[in-house]
Amino acid sequence: MGKERFIKLLESFWGISFLLTGLCSGAYFFMMAGGFPTSSLLFWSNTIMSPVITVLILLSLIFRSKQKAKAYRTCKISYIAFIGSFIITAKILYPQTVRVSFLVFFAVFIGVLLLSLLQEKVSAKHIYVIPACALSISIGFILPLSQKTEAASTIPLNEPLSQFTTPLKKVSEAVSLREGASVYLNNAAFRVRSGKSTLHIHPLLRFISLSPDKC
Repeated sequence: MGKERFIKLLESFWGISFLLTGLCSGAYFFMMAGGFPTSSLLFWSNTIMSPVITVLILLSLIFRSKQKAKAYRTCKISYIAFIGSFIITAKILYPQTVRVSFLVFFAVFIGVLLLSLLQEKVSAKHIYVIPACALSISIGFILPLSQKTEAASTIPLNEPLSQFTTPLKKVSEAVSLREGASVYLNNAAFRVRSGKSTLHIHPLLRFISLSPDKC
């Protein structure tokens, strides 16, 4: 394989990477929940950042088609900054969900992109590289951070809950919360008695698995 053909192959890799990122950003926008207030980080990550990323990807492809080499190189550098920031932040926040295999894959991915940059003889304008990278790093940091769930903090009537310490012989036994109110531990069913009437409440949701790091 000649050097020119190798460079063209790397350039095609860049185009495919930008295109796939744009498609993923669009899918993220339509699949994620909306309706959050502007004070919520989820509003900015689920509603604003996806269109911003898509627009930046389109600009990169436009610069590529118009052969604006310096502007296109700036887009490439900021793209690498975005991917690196996203992966590092995701690994720190979700150490169990983001496995080593993901890190290896994206390390190779970024390595190929950097190799492509080293093959180019065009230099980017530093006056644009710094703000572009700052924006890309910020987006790559905020996206994983916004999906981090908060710790459970709901306390009924703002009073501490009493702890049940009596050992159970069977999981199906009912735990008496107060007179006339019991809960079954095997299926989380709740029973309330009042006179001759009995009310049974069964949960509509059943969680069969939990995220180990709140991803």
